Amino acid sequence: MSPRVLLLPVAAIYWAVTCVRNWLYNIHVLPSRTFSKPVICVGNITVGGTGKTPVIESIASLLVAQGKRVAVVSRGYRRKSRGLIIAKVNTPAQMIGDEPRQIKSHLPMVDVIVDSDRAAAIDTAIERGADVVLMDDGMQHRSVTPSALILVCDYARPLWRDFPLPAGNKRESMYCRLRADAVVVNKCPASLSINEAEEIFRHLSLNDGQRIFFTSIAYANFISSDGNALSDSALAQRGAVAVAGIGRPKPFFDEVRQRLDNSQLKTLAFADHHVFSAQDLKHIEALLDEAGPDSVLVTTEKDATRLPAQIASHTVASLPIKLDVLLGDSHKFNELITHFASSPYTK
Repeated sequence: MSPRVLLLPVAAIYWAVTCVRNWLYNIHVLPSRTFSKPVICVGNITVGGTGKTPVIESIASLLVAQGKRVAVVSRGYRRKSRGLIIAKVNTPAQMIGDEPRQIKSHLPMVDVIVDSDRAAAIDTAIERGADVVLMDDGMQHRSVTPSALILVCDYARPLWRDFPLPAGNKRESMYCRLRADAVVVNKCPASLSINEAEEIFRHLSLNDGQRIFFTSIAYANFISSDGNALSDSALAQRGAVAVAGIGRPKPFFDEVRQRLDNSQLKTLAFADHHVFSAQDLKHIEALLDEAGPDSVLVTTEKDATRLPAQIASHTVASLPIKLDVLLGDSHKFNELITHFASSPYTK
């Protein structure tokens, strides 16, 4: 049993406070804004590691391909700046946050705007001509009422088995899942069966009209910081050290071990959004030196935004990911996103 269970009395207080807050928004005692353009919120209930960023990138890519002008707004978690910033392709992660930096690098045609005041960021996005705004991690930011809310859940951390903070990892009661227009159960195994999907659906017990999709994370080829592809075999010959500062690093480490056929791969895990210090970099460099003079640091795309392009003489490579919609529902998912992006708040 986790020692966090001892914090259940505190979690009960936290749960009560969040329930009262949500109730005040539901009965319109606390004000919430709507907007003249569609605002699609991609959020979660579980803290960290649900995979919202690939969901946002997948949605943004779809809408851009349809000719939409898309903006992404985010608070820019753990950035070292204040106020509203409109990201440029070369804006460092320290100024806008690692996830906005990743989104901007992948989708330079998309406006990425960071501000702790999401409403102000949305206003700016619309003023700049956005046809649709994607709000990153805004499910608990209820002063904004989105036209559509997509809840992203982690397959490996079922909501019905978790507790509220600080005893568990839930920001809100599981009841809040019913606010979502669609639920994405992310990071599923690619081989997910229909029977298991139906079992998850039963546990979530969604309302009529709520849609559910099951997705997995697919890994692409290793990419060095200078943009060159690195094959699995070449990387295995050179030696590697894997570093990750994400919510749940185990799947990433497992993927790298499998790809490099190296059960003894040295790994180093940090907290989500970790800011790498000079001491951290020295430690990483020492591990790389042990792995060999030509060894490569392998990391996630998000961590790559916070790491130098090279550590001493060692190459830094990232492992890109993309979202796969399972069970043949890709077309239905795209249709729903197109519908969400077609009109502003109408509820």
